[in-house]
Amino acid sequence: MPLNRDSFISQYLDEIRDNIQNLDSSIIVLKKDPDNEEDLNRILRTLHTIKGSSRMLKFSTVEKISHGLENVLKGIKEHRYSISDALVQLVFITSDYLRECAKKIAAEKDDTIDIDALLRVFERASSNEPYTLEEIRKFKSSATDMEGPSPERKEAVTGTDTAGVFKDLQTIRVKIDHIDTIIKNTNSLIINQFQMKKQNEALANLEETLQEFRTGCEAGAGENTSLMREMSGKMSSMLKGIQKIRKGFNEQIETIERETFDLQESIVGLRMFPLEMIFGSLPKMVEELSVSLGKSISFSISGSDVRLDKIILETISDPVVHLVRNGVDHGIELPEERERAGKNRNGNISINCFSEGGTIVVAIRDDGRGINFERVRSRALEMFPMMADEIRAMGEPELTAFLFQPGFTTSSTVSDISGRGVGLDIVKHKIENIKGKITVTSEPGMWTQFTLALPLSLATVGGYFITASSKKFFIPSNFVREILLIGPGEKIPMLNKEAVKVRESLIPLYSMAHLLDLDIRDDSSRDFVVIVESLGETIGIVVDSIIEFATLIYKPLPPSLQQLRYIQGIVFDENYDIVNILHMPALIEKSKRMSDIEMKRRFVKERKELRNILVIDDSVNSREIVKSIFESANYSVTTAQDGIDGLNKVRSSDFKLIVTDINMPRMDGFTFIENIKREEQLRGIPVIIISSFDDPDSKKRASELGADSYIVKSDFDRNNLISVAKNLIR
Repeated sequence: MPLNRDSFISQYLDEIRDNIQNLDSSIIVLKKDPDNEEDLNRILRTLHTIKGSSRMLKFSTVEKISHGLENVLKGIKEHRYSISDALVQLVFITSDYLRECAKKIAAEKDDTIDIDALLRVFERASSNEPYTLEEIRKFKSSATDMEGPSPERKEAVTGTDTAGVFKDLQTIRVKIDHIDTIIKNTNSLIINQFQMKKQNEALANLEETLQEFRTGCEAGAGENTSLMREMSGKMSSMLKGIQKIRKGFNEQIETIERETFDLQESIVGLRMFPLEMIFGSLPKMVEELSVSLGKSISFSISGSDVRLDKIILETISDPVVHLVRNGVDHGIELPEERERAGKNRNGNISINCFSEGGTIVVAIRDDGRGINFERVRSRALEMFPMMADEIRAMGEPELTAFLFQPGFTTSSTVSDISGRGVGLDIVKHKIENIKGKITVTSEPGMWTQFTLALPLSLATVGGYFITASSKKFFIPSNFVREILLIGPGEKIPMLNKEAVKVRESLIPLYSMAHLLDLDIRDDSSRDFVVIVESLGETIGIVVDSIIEFATLIYKPLPPSLQQLRYIQGIVFDENYDIVNILHMPALIEKSKRMSDIEMKRRFVKERKELRNILVIDDSVNSREIVKSIFESANYSVTTAQDGIDGLNKVRSSDFKLIVTDINMPRMDGFTFIENIKREEQLRGIPVIIISSFDDPDSKKRASELGADSYIVKSDFDRNNLISVAKNLIR
């Protein structure tokens, strides 16, 4: 019976991808220690494994490639020639051919590609004859096809094969003990569910006793002392029963909360993958680039077994590659330059990964020339002349923030390899999109380090509930350095602003209410100050109160609202109310643009007139976000869940504006508008439609019914909504 290879292809591809990765990493190790026979034997065993499994499944092209490279490496084992840069490059090119075969197998279940030129090179190399690699550079290497982004292609930082690791990943391998933990947690929840059912039965019995007690009291309204004693006994019994049930419920609730959290962690863990999945191609990339640039670089990775959410790994793949390439291209000097500076001719680039306080830190460091801060200052003065005085007074940490400005570069030429200055703004954007933080530190002439602080998972976010102008917000903890409680005497005047001294540093203060354009509150005797930092910028944000720290389920904004600059997402508090997560880098950036006159108005006691608005939408998320936008602009907002609910509310209150969706249950937006336009007292209220429908028919019907404005959700942002509202409310 012939072998049905289709059922084995998936496993074969998993195996060959691992083996190709082993091939790339092992040849680099062998180059550093060419006399290590064990490393050479490991490579030969890898090739033999690829050849054997390919032969079984009749993938002859892969078999021929692995056999040809095996013959070349046997020449090293037989001491007929030694390992060289050209031979290392030949192995890298061969791995690209193998990847191309694997890609074709996954798509077509066939591995046929043109390898005639490659086999001729194998033959010459194994015979120790001269050979050239140019004719076989047919496929772009996963390590070298990583040009920096152009201004026209801002959505990607690099083109790297590491992202492909995840693109087709639809299955995961899960350890048995991980599944056992989930089963154990689930069983515990089920047991607690049974116990709560028993408590419910006890409540039912208590209810029956209470009914008997009430009946007895009604019957014994006279002077029946015996009956009253009996009722008193039943009352005592009921009190003990209530106390017992309350104690049982408290214990069960605590257990369920704990078990549910453990179960959540276990399930989220199923999406977690080790960092080594995106680091696998980096040693090959560094080796190829260092050879092409005439540099000698040692590359090391530690802590790559740290696990992160799959989505986070996908997102940071390109930024990490870009930062490493920057280190190779711009960081590490040529051997002669290093020697003149008193350094070892061999440069070093390292990636160190570790966990710190619930955050994963990835530190990418090179011992190269460092950042020329005076050149950064000079370039910043050219690009931002209006900030000249501030830039001249800036220290090194503040200057590093300019490196992440779009189009900022200190280099006179842009390299095809890294394009430093063209991509760091995109790196920053990608890291912040996953609730991460990036910082850079450097000692000129000695080293540069980029540090990425990443959340373990996008499923949850840790941070602080705060209030500002009586509104509740959430600040992610990875941007919070510390929290202070200060009095008026601790504020220090600084350039028409106020600051607070924290361990010999002056931190400028900004009101959260002012940053978010909320009502300005009265001054108080003491202020809560949240010290936040991003990209070397540190400010203190004055808030009304700090409520508590919490780790909560993170909900991203819907696509139609992702243009809201200062809101990153939402969480639900203990009352299941929506609370906006503040995007701290954007608020820090805004603080730098605030004028001195604006700061002088921090505690002005003016309050804008509140105007009533009705928001109708069947989506809780959408209507609460629209509500928060209007409230941040000092409007009073009432919400309704559909047209009928809205009609009832608009008839019982005085509204200056109505904002409604179209597609809703019970009564849609069009029918709602028809109803209010029939009523004399309601027809004059302006109506804004916010809908995902972008077709001409919907817009035409809205206009015919009397809607004053039609906003498509895909074009929706805070500014245009507030602008339209202001024009309609007189």
